[in-house]
Amino acid sequence: MPSVRSNMRNNFFNVVNIELPDFLKNPAAPDRNSRLHHLHQIFGPVPAPFVPRFRRSALPPESFIITKNADKSLTHRCFTGPGVGLIELGNRSVDMISRIETVAAYDAIGLFITAKTASKIKIASALCQQAQPFHDIAANTLAHIELAVHEASLNALAHGNLGLKSAFEETGDNLEEYYRIVHKRAHSRDFQNSRIDILGWQNGDHVFVAVGDQGAGYRMPKRRIIDGSGPQPDDRRHSKDRRQSGRGLDIISRFSEQFWLSPRGSSIVMMFKK
Repeated sequence: MPSVRSNMRNNFFNVVNIELPDFLKNPAAPDRNSRLHHLHQIFGPVPAPFVPRFRRSALPPESFIITKNADKSLTHRCFTGPGVGLIELGNRSVDMISRIETVAAYDAIGLFITAKTASKIKIASALCQQAQPFHDIAANTLAHIELAVHEASLNALAHGNLGLKSAFEETGDNLEEYYRIVHKRAHSRDFQNSRIDILGWQNGDHVFVAVGDQGAGYRMPKRRIIDGSGPQPDDRRHSKDRRQSGRGLDIISRFSEQFWLSPRGSSIVMMFKK
């Protein structure tokens, strides 16, 4: 277990001096597969090509920000380093250990926040602004990442955690009104403590971002036939499946090189070429 110290004046806790267990340091250890346990707890059975690299050394002090209530400044602090994780507790119990151990085991940055906070900050923009200086990502790739992560995080928030249908079904594609509904519901007592989990990392010349929510999940919609030949799928705008009517997965498919959707349909891992 990591040691924890309290700083109530600033309303957050610093997790300090996280020492990795021996099996995290030695890739040849017989129980190395146990490192996947916490990752799977959060994002589902992520396949090997979409799994981050393991850390090879202990994390520095103050690697995590653990706070009852997060805000934009703490989010930016998480992305700029030396921090690697922000965990917002909110007012509902959360599996803090799985989230700490995931970022302690993998060479990644984790953002684990409530729906209320996710509705107030521009997650994709903050992630991309801070990632570029550290990972030397091309400008056009950064734009693609921002668009895809925005869609994934909006899907997780609006459809997954808040149970809303598409903007077309809710407001006739009035996006300003739709975002107002999202913001209002995310601040309501019934939904404000539902969670969104985001993990970002780099493997070689690829950048990955995972996004998960606590919704009921959904099934993959029929893809549009690009060349226009053959029978076309039904108009998803009139589907009873609350997520199949949206355009999010179409955008993610267009701007990511590849993505993986969990069997339960409550998390996605996107891969981008740098």
